[in-house]
Amino acid sequence: MALSLTYGERQNPGSQFMIPATVTFDSSYLTGGETLTAATFGLDRFENIVVTDSEGYTYDTDIATGGATALLKAYYADYSTSTDGALIEVANTVDLSAVSVNIMVYGR
Repeated sequence: MALSLTYGERQNPGSQFMIPATVTFDSSYLTGGETLTAATFGLDRFENIVVTDSEGYTYDTDIATGGATALLKAYYADYSTSTDGALIEVANTVDLSAVSVNIMVYGR
């Protein structure tokens, strides 16, 4: 499955473009993160991706070398006393189709 994207107005506040978007996950999350491509946003490369709304999860983005792709990773809090850490990535194939998150994409 794939992410669903809704874009806002592309802005150019300086040396890079800024694009607001809403990302809706699909019914089968991929461990390691869902792929975003700069070309999908009309960009050559990502400079930064900021999550501006969390919907109960915590997110991280990992922009690949060269910036053509990025991974959007979803985490949840784990307050148990086990040794797995405070944040755990959502497991493979978990249905996140009811989850939408607002992001701001920066790139060239």
